[in-house]
Amino acid sequence: MDDELDIGWSNRVGKDLLAIKAYMVENGSEAIAEKVIVRIFSAVEPARTQPERFPYEPRFKKYGNFRYIKVWSYKIIYEFTGNQIIVHRVIHSKRDLQKLIKRLR
Repeated sequence: MDDELDIGWSNRVGKDLLAIKAYMVENGSEAIAEKVIVRIFSAVEPARTQPERFPYEPRFKKYGNFRYIKVWSYKIIYEFTGNQIIVHRVIHSKRDLQKLIKRLR
């Protein structure tokens, strides 16, 4: 794929990132929190040119082309629609995804 795709971020991702940052500040430092947030944003960039580079999220497969990117203990769940990337959630990788599936569709 030669063209770069647009990346959209759902409103829910903003809430996820605020919660991650608050947790990191409380249990680490502001510097660690910033490092994690910056790493999450930069991890999504390769999907702009290679949207199918990352593996399918198996529990979301029947709902569309949902994939995930691992960043330390976080999972960035995104959907490739064919002409754009939509980042839906950033969650701790040990979290149960059943509730997310119900809210997603």
